[in-house]
Amino acid sequence: MTAKRCYTTPGGTIGGVGNELAVDRRQNLLLRWDMWAGFFVVLAFGMWGLWYAYNYFTGGFLKKPDAAASKTVPTNVALLPGAPQPVAPRAVLSAPPFSSTWRIAGTMKLNDETFVVLTGQGGRVRLEHPSEFSFVAGRPSVGVVDGERVTAFSGNSQSGAASPLPRTN
Repeated sequence: MTAKRCYTTPGGTIGGVGNELAVDRRQNLLLRWDMWAGFFVVLAFGMWGLWYAYNYFTGGFLKKPDAAASKTVPTNVALLPGAPQPVAPRAVLSAPPFSSTWRIAGTMKLNDETFVVLTGQGGRVRLEHPSEFSFVAGRPSVGVVDGERVTAFSGNSQSGAASPLPRTN
């Protein structure tokens, strides 16, 4: 029994004679100018991206100080009239230290006036005006009292244990 063929082949394997077409230059992708142009554009953007990433992560984009600006002015030039006078550097202001005695316990409203409640060692309580404090989400976060920064975490760790304010659980 011979197998029935589903399709016919143009030749070669069956013994028939097939038609073979010659391939011309139009099918070769390497000979297209737009393919080469696209390749070089992608290559150029890739090289630029690598250069940019390298300079970004190594600090290559930071401005380097001028050599002329770093020179010191001789004293005899500074004394001439009309010459720019050297300017003393500004002092850097430091933040006040954290309080070792007071901490923020909360807020209290008394006769339509709001106060920030501070607790200290030995159960001492102090009421301060809220204008001395900065608030975050409606609660005082930090303030300056007696030249020291007061927060909910400043002060002696035992000062919060003797707080006269009632606890709410």
